[in-house]
This record gives sequence, C-alpha cells and structure tokens, in this order.
Amino acid sequence: MIVADRHLGDGVMRDQLRPGSREFLDVLEEIRTLHLRKTLDYGETEDALANIRNGAEVVNIDPWKACLIRMADKMQRLKAACHNGRVEFDGVEDTLMDLAAYSVISLVLYREGRDA
Repeated sequence: MIVADRHLGDGVMRDQLRPGSREFLDVLEEIRTLHLRKTLDYGETEDALANIRNGAEVVNIDPWKACLIRMADKMQRLKAACHNGRVEFDGVEDTLMDLAAYSVISLVLYREGRDA
C-alpha cells in the first residue's frame, strides 16, 4: 500500500526529509567515509575487517564479539568524559563516530558468522 500523504514520515527524496533525518543521513555518510579511510591504515587490501578478525583470533572469540570489546573501551572513554568534563585525545564526537562504526562492523561480522 502506498501512502499518498507523507506528513506522517519522511519521503524518499532528500528535500522531503524531516529535521533530524537529514542530519542522521549526513552522519551515516560521515561514518561511511571514516570507515573507508580508516581501513586503509591496517594494510589489508583483500579484507577491510581483517584487523578485527585477526584480533579476535588471538583471543579465540568471534569477530563480532571483538567489536564489542572495542565498543566497551569507547564507552569507558565517554563515561570518563562525562565524569571529568573533558577528553584528552579523541573528542566526544570522534568517540561516538567510532562507536557507531564498530556497531555496524559488529553487525556485519555477526551476520557473516550466523550465515556461515
């Protein structure tokens, strides 16, 4: 069923987006760019997620769970920032972007393991 009246939600076109959705999609694009740039730093040309897979193998856990550990580290940084009112190295925005990216990577790896 096609809903002719879009006042209940966002449209398909960018100019039909409600405030909040446009910004959400902008952040998703930032995460996409961040992921593509950061994966170049790990030296693996065949597998953009090899660093996470390799780290998981070292401690004998599923790769998606290795992402959870990295996310827990990021959450600890945010917890300290909330408590201290500052972050020494990576800012709050950088840390939140990393958390979002790790969440997506974890989902990709979870699905990969589930479907194997």
